[in-house]
Amino acid sequence: ASHGGADIAELYDYHGVTAARLGDQYAQVALVNVANGYREATGFDRNYIYAVNQVAGSSVEFSASWHVEQYRSFENFTDVHAADGSYRYASGFEQVNIVNNNANPEDLVEFYDTPGDDIAQLFRTAEGLNTMTIGEGLATPRRATGFVRMNTYSVFGGDDSLFFGDFATNAHAVSFVDSTSYTGQGFAGYGSGYSTVSVQNQSNFDTYTTVDIYDSPGDDTFSAEGPNKYFVNSATSTRSFLRFDRYNAFAVNGGYDSVNIENSTSNDVVMSFGTWTQMNHGTNNVIQYVAGFESVTVTSRYAYSTDRVDIYDTTDDDVLTSDLDRTVITGNGTTRTFEEFEHTNVFAINGGSDTATVNDTVFEDRVRLFNQVVDVSSLSTDPFLISPYRYFRGFEILNVVNVFDDDADDDLDVIDIFGQDADSGDVGGLTYQPASQPVYQLIGFD
Repeated sequence: ASHGGADIAELYDYHGVTAARLGDQYAQVALVNVANGYREATGFDRNYIYAVNQVAGSSVEFSASWHVEQYRSFENFTDVHAADGSYRYASGFEQVNIVNNNANPEDLVEFYDTPGDDIAQLFRTAEGLNTMTIGEGLATPRRATGFVRMNTYSVFGGDDSLFFGDFATNAHAVSFVDSTSYTGQGFAGYGSGYSTVSVQNQSNFDTYTTVDIYDSPGDDTFSAEGPNKYFVNSATSTRSFLRFDRYNAFAVNGGYDSVNIENSTSNDVVMSFGTWTQMNHGTNNVIQYVAGFESVTVTSRYAYSTDRVDIYDTTDDDVLTSDLDRTVITGNGTTRTFEEFEHTNVFAINGGSDTATVNDTVFEDRVRLFNQVVDVSSLSTDPFLISPYRYFRGFEILNVVNVFDDDADDDLDVIDIFGQDADSGDVGGLTYQPASQPVYQLIGFD
C-alpha cells in the first residue's frame, strides 16, 4: 500500500503452526510464516492477523516503531495504537511477544489477566532488558521486553499474583491494598487488582531504595522480619517487600492496624513517639518507619547485639508497665510494646497525667530514684545474671514494685529527693512526693 488512503490489511493463519510478526521500525508490516512460504502486507495503516485455527505453538511478535505507541494485551487478543494513527491487531495466538528495541520512554505496554490464576512478573533480565510476562501458573504465553512503562491489571477473576524484581538504581516502590508501583532510573512499573504482591529489591544494597506501604480500610497486620523482609496481610491481599534500604509503613485508611518489627543481628536503635516509631538497623543501615498504627510491637530477638529503645509519651494520659523483658505504653488510642531490649529509656515529656509501673526482675536489681527519674539496673557482675537497663523520666505517678520476693538482694537508692542521698529501709508502701508534685510509690523492697 503505497498510494495513500486509509488502507487495511487482514491476514489469516494456516492450519499448521504459524509464526507472525506485526510492525517494525521502518514500516507497518504483517508477516505470516508457514512451512511453505509467507504472506506480507507493507505500508498499510491498519493491520490485522487472525489465528482462527488456534494451532498449538503458533506465535505473534510485535516490533515497536519509531512512533510513540500503546500496547494492550488480553487473553485472546493484543493490539497497539501508534501516535501516527496506525493500528495493529492480532488474536488467537498461543504466544505473544512484544519487543521494543527503541526504548522510547513514552511507549506503554499493558497486560491484562485471564479468568484463571495468573502470575505477572516485572523484572530486568541479565542483559539489562526491562521485561514483563503474564500467564497461568508458570507458563508465560505473553511477554514484553525493552519498555520503560509497563502496567498489568487483574480484572477478570482468579487468584492472581504479581511479582516485581529489581529494576533500577535508587528505586522507589509505593504499595496500596489494590495497586503497587515500582519506579526508578529507566523503569516505571505498575500493577493493580492482584491478591498477592511481592516486590523484591535484588540489587544487594548497592543503591538506595525505598518502599512506602499503605494499609487497607480493614484490619491489617504488618510484620517486619528483621531488616530484609516486610509482610502485609489484609482481608483481600497479601503483600511482601524484600531487601529495601528504607521501609515506610502508614496506617491511614481505617481499621484496627498492627505492626510487628524485629531487630537485626547488629546493634539497633529504636525511637518511638506517640504517632510513629522508627527502627535504625545496624545491619546495612536499614530504616523501618511506621506511623498511625493502633498496635506497635518491636522485638529485640537476636542475641549478641546491644539494642536500645527510646520511648516518648503522647499528649494524652499515658499508662506504662515495664518488666524485665517487656515495656508497654498506652495512650491516645495506641498500644506500643517493646520486648527484650538491652537498654530501654522512657520519657514522659509531652503532657497529660502519665503513670508508670516499673517491676523488678528475677535478678539482683538496683533501683535509683532521682527527681522525676528512676532507673533500674543489675547488681550482679555475672554476665549471665545481668538484667537489662531501664530508665524512666517525667512521670506524674511512678510505682516501683518488687514483684519477685526471692533471695535476690533488691536494693533501693533514693537520691536527691530531699536534697540529700537517702537509703531506704523496709519501705513497704512508702510514698515520696518532691516539690514538683510527682508521686513515687515504692512497694515491697527489702
